[in-house]
Amino acid sequence: MARTGRVSATARGKLASGGAPAYEAERLGGDGSVRGYESGELGAGLATLSGSVSLVLPLPARVPGGPPPPVSFVLFADAGARDEALAGRKPSSSQPLASGASVGYGLRFGPIRFDVAHNARGERMTHVGLVGDEFG
Repeated sequence: MARTGRVSATARGKLASGGAPAYEAERLGGDGSVRGYESGELGAGLATLSGSVSLVLPLPARVPGGPPPPVSFVLFADAGARDEALAGRKPSSSQPLASGASVGYGLRFGPIRFDVAHNARGERMTHVGLVGDEFG
């Protein structure tokens, strides 16, 4: 049985009232949102928007007609923005980044994932975790 590649797109937004407690703020950056940044590096906000597009390409079977290995190659792009960037305002000095984007590649080996992301500043970051923990 041949496996084919798949494309997936994910978008997530959050909007909370200005009187919401600080723990309601969405943190951007890291495995769960925009890979290529540290967790929360893009700051936290009560209004956020983030998205991801991924192309997953399973590796072919070693023997024609045999079972495919549980390994896939992945290409992805992530982006996210919070309050200030969404409103067109300059970010505060305590949270200098309000938006970010990254592109990268990775491997999925069964339930384990390895991602290498390059962010908009040209920095590279490696993410390791379980499939399903990543944003896209």
